Amino acid sequence: MLKSLISRWKSRKKYKTFSEMPDLPVACFGILGFLVAGICSYVLGKVVPEYLEAANKVPLSQWSWRDWLLSTILAAFGFMVWHCGSLSWRCNGILRDRWYK
Repeated sequence: MLKSLISRWKSRKKYKTFSEMPDLPVACFGILGFLVAGICSYVLGKVVPEYLEAANKVPLSQWSWRDWLLSTILAAFGFMVWHCGSLSWRCNGILRDRWYK
């Protein structure tokens, strides 16, 4: 059973761009991108103001590895917001062109 699933996965139709995909996968990618970007934006909106207040009190030369790790994690969340937001924006544009033009 596992071999048949693997062979079906390897023989699936692959698309080079989002615009070549059918409407349902494009809509699913857009919805998921919107949800991830929204959740991460909400988290960043709650955490970053307090982080900036605390970070401005301590000079960079006195930061520990935990401070740098937290900064890296927040930057990764920011990248996720940008990437998933761009993905949902692209999927929105594709579906808008298909459905309303």
